[in-house]
Amino acid sequence: MTVTYNKANSVGIRGQTSTGDIRSISAYLENTTKHTANDDRDDAIDNRMRSVKRRCSCSTLYDKLPTETRATMRIESRASDNRQLKRGEPIIVCAAMSPVNYIGSGLLVEPLKSIPVIGLFISDYTHMPARFNVSIISLGYLGTVSLPCVGVDSASITGNNSEHLEVALYGHIIELNRLLSSIVYTSTVYDIDTRDTIEIRFLNFDPVHISVHIKRSLIPERFDLISNGDLSQQVTIIVKTFERYEGVLRLIDSVHKFYPNMTIIVADDNRKMKHINRENVKQYGMPFKLGNFPGRNVILSQVRTKYVVYVDDDMFFTNKTKLELMVDKLENRSYHSDLVSGSLTGYRNNTGQAHLMTIDYSDHGMCYRGIERSIPHPSFPNCQWTELSLNFFMAKTSTLRKIWFDNRVPFNRGHIEFWLDALGRTQSIFCKDVWIHHDSQTVNSKSYDNYRWKHGLYTKHIMFQNNLCELNLKLKKRTTVKQQ
Repeated sequence: MTVTYNKANSVGIRGQTSTGDIRSISAYLENTTKHTANDDRDDAIDNRMRSVKRRCSCSTLYDKLPTETRATMRIESRASDNRQLKRGEPIIVCAAMSPVNYIGSGLLVEPLKSIPVIGLFISDYTHMPARFNVSIISLGYLGTVSLPCVGVDSASITGNNSEHLEVALYGHIIELNRLLSSIVYTSTVYDIDTRDTIEIRFLNFDPVHISVHIKRSLIPERFDLISNGDLSQQVTIIVKTFERYEGVLRLIDSVHKFYPNMTIIVADDNRKMKHINRENVKQYGMPFKLGNFPGRNVILSQVRTKYVVYVDDDMFFTNKTKLELMVDKLENRSYHSDLVSGSLTGYRNNTGQAHLMTIDYSDHGMCYRGIERSIPHPSFPNCQWTELSLNFFMAKTSTLRKIWFDNRVPFNRGHIEFWLDALGRTQSIFCKDVWIHHDSQTVNSKSYDNYRWKHGLYTKHIMFQNNLCELNLKLKKRTTVKQQ
């Protein structure tokens, strides 16, 4: 099915695209329209798409940055480009049933910029007419199509640089394909993420459709990684505490036993706030009983390192809490991960597990049907892919800030709600080579217990907030699926 758009429904402000963009593409196309029969067409098309991106030169300010900083930026930039390439739409050449060959997907353009409509050509077939007619139309009215370099005397062009381009030609199919290889699409409606459809009509054959993704590129977030081997320059610990000062002090002392210089940021919404007198600790006081998620947002906003570890205030580090192993997994270039969850000792006979959620769909909303399977990680033998784990994990700070913590969650909640928000936004793994100890019995106070369990689970709130018409929190029988 082809989705078309009504002109009256297009949202945005029409803008003028720089003619420099079209000229640069035109000059490039003039040098790349000839291909031999032995060319690998898919590779040639892919290279053309990459080559038309506008290039820039770095300023002298960049040259003044430390050599190590520039090297790190280059490494991070290449890694970011590779992730975007991996997750982007593949360029697919469609050999149609009609003589029209085209790109089915993979055309990506910045708002108000131009790209060549690559891969469009007509195959030779019997009973070729003496006169060719081709129509190229922007069905979404979000851009224009143009032929910046015609160069064929027998061609008649109408509607150049408009939403409806007509090409009529007396001559050979080679001349027609030369024209088609020079077609340029220009985005004219500002929208940071939308799609247009180009329709190609050739003679009496059924029209074909090309999807164009108009999307503004994201600017990667970078962190200074010049750590001189000190993990505290890469990782920050954040913890929210409520009516358990004994617990949070125990946690802080345990962290500094193994990582003396590690920064710990504490969100504190106790009734009577007490100053935490410890080195490398930042304490942020909040109104009484403000809640888990508002507190996490406060301390997450203060993190300045690339990675952040979240723990509860009834946990503490042991000699099995190896943060270096978590960093190694997040830095792995072969398998992209945003979050690494660790295992617990002392928690209700539950060390933690990897859970993949089961989400079904109905006319009234989505159905959360629990967890029923796990998949081993192909590279890390002690890890599995997960979508739900316990409250001990290390994440990329930039990723966690995109998920954020919803302040609408009741003050005494803060587990399943986060993982539902993270679903589809983070690629997470659960590992059993990093452990932390959990002990709430010795630090819980009567005041804490009263507020913690006073209002129950807030099932109705979770269902409404996440558009769920069913919420089954019982674990299903788990199955393990081998990773291929």
